[in-house]
Amino acid sequence: MRNTRRYVTLFSDAVDEILPPPSRDISQAHDVLDVLRLHRVQEATTDPDHPVDIRTIFPPALMRRFELQLIPGVKTKPVPIRDVKASKVGSLVRIKGMVTRVSNVKPLVVVSTYTCESCSFEVYQEVKSRNFNPLLQCPSEKCTTNRTNGRLLMQTKASKFQKFQEVKFQVLCFL
Repeated sequence: MRNTRRYVTLFSDAVDEILPPPSRDISQAHDVLDVLRLHRVQEATTDPDHPVDIRTIFPPALMRRFELQLIPGVKTKPVPIRDVKASKVGSLVRIKGMVTRVSNVKPLVVVSTYTCESCSFEVYQEVKSRNFNPLLQCPSEKCTTNRTNGRLLMQTKASKFQKFQEVKFQVLCFL
């Protein structure tokens, strides 16, 4: 399967559309993201004639309560590590090798949430790679028109992380 990351995005978007809205009362939830979502929707729905779609306020990756994983089929043959070349980058492959080192589980940023120091504007940054460069300057209209160059502060509780672990392999030698 080529372009695996794109397939994960497409399937996640399809599941987002199919899933029904939450059926339980969010006011009793203890999850920070549920409380944040409820608060932002209440702020945005000051006009009852214009209902607010939550998908326009938050990035979809921040609101997902599921993690999609693609697993290679049983009939997929394992490939020796030496045979994994540049043409396989982005593909879903089953590899054959010996694990030599495993890192500790670390957090990987999926969506980073920032709040502007001067105008209290919230900014969401979706991180799609392992490299993460935090935003520094506020992009809101208020800060740009006033030329205040508002500084953004990262809100870790309102951000979304996933578990990340590196595994190092060694080629199996056959005698």
